[in-house]
Amino acid sequence: MWRDNMQTATIPPILGLNSPSHILFTVLAVKPELGATSVADIALAEHEMLKIGLALFGFVTLAGLAYWASLAAPPAATRAALILRSAYEEEAGDAVRQYRVALKLENKPELCFFAGMIASAYTEDKDQHAAWQQQEGLDCAAARMERLFPHAR
Repeated sequence: MWRDNMQTATIPPILGLNSPSHILFTVLAVKPELGATSVADIALAEHEMLKIGLALFGFVTLAGLAYWASLAAPPAATRAALILRSAYEEEAGDAVRQYRVALKLENKPELCFFAGMIASAYTEDKDQHAAWQQQEGLDCAAARMERLFPHAR
């Protein structure tokens, strides 16, 4: 049997007695024809396997973190679009509040001005843009003013 050719190599296993590396290097120590011929060769091979295992663990960990980061944060273009949209909505909200104040005061030139600002702020929302553009036309006609903001007609 091949156990008769067994070399005695007493190397403390780095990863534990039942680890795959310990079993592999025990086989190498038992069967010298597999490549390991001395205790130093076996120790070197075990060290190389440990380095490969740690490198593989590091690579898998980094790949997992990169994937998680890609899911956690939206792309830069999406973030920029969200920031821009919130700025437009904030501007439109401010103009609507000022329009309501002018409406209560019945200040026709200010109604014309703020309706144009609101229509300009809603350029991305076509329905709101069209409605406020029409309101701007009515308010500017009532104030006997020309439109202050150019719009695509």
